[in-house]
Amino acid sequence: MSAFAVLALAVPADTQAPVNLPARGAAPDPAADLRCAATIAIVAAEQDRGNRRALALPPMANRGRRYFALIGNRLVAATGQSQEQVRDALAAEALAQRKAGAANPDAAMVAAFGRCQPRLDAAIAPLIVPDVAQCAALATLGAADVRASEGDTAAARALDQLGAVLAGRARRLALDAGQTPQQADAGLVATQAALARDIKEGSGDGLDRYDFDHCTALGAAAEKSQN
Repeated sequence: MSAFAVLALAVPADTQAPVNLPARGAAPDPAADLRCAATIAIVAAEQDRGNRRALALPPMANRGRRYFALIGNRLVAATGQSQEQVRDALAAEALAQRKAGAANPDAAMVAAFGRCQPRLDAAIAPLIVPDVAQCAALATLGAADVRASEGDTAAARALDQLGAVLAGRARRLALDAGQTPQQADAGLVATQAALARDIKEGSGDGLDRYDFDHCTALGAAAEKSQN
């Protein structure tokens, strides 16, 4: 579980008190930043737990982590408090939201996310939802990225396997659409080259700009269809 998700779950009920953040500096709305960062942490935690209502919301595993880090840094700059003080304030806010919504926590979470989603979208662009061929390319590129930083790990091999499954599915779809085997293969190569170029020339977010949870789901469906 990611650190920001743990924060929303693991704050002891009696060890945190509400922390007032004195606004200072150029942050547009430190109170709203604090509130929404805590909300995103709660959503991410509930998605990690498999909560169906949370899973119906946009995935927060990558995007939420980036938002939480962004807001944490913004609050440090806006309030003059230390990272530890801001972390405690975020933890206290998450606890306060959980207590306030205790009567119907799922409804409270969904409503809070709806209020915060415009701030999230303005700060961190919604994820790009890739098609099957793009997912195959992303898995292959991801495997190469993991190998470059960590070596030939189990994670790299799992991404290779996912890429192979998705490439096979994309190839079958291309053949069913009337393409020749050569055209289908050339399309996969072109898709990977285009994605690699897009990631290299993008805003610096790299693979994190894509909804890889969608790719994982496509891979699981493709494997199931083969059985």
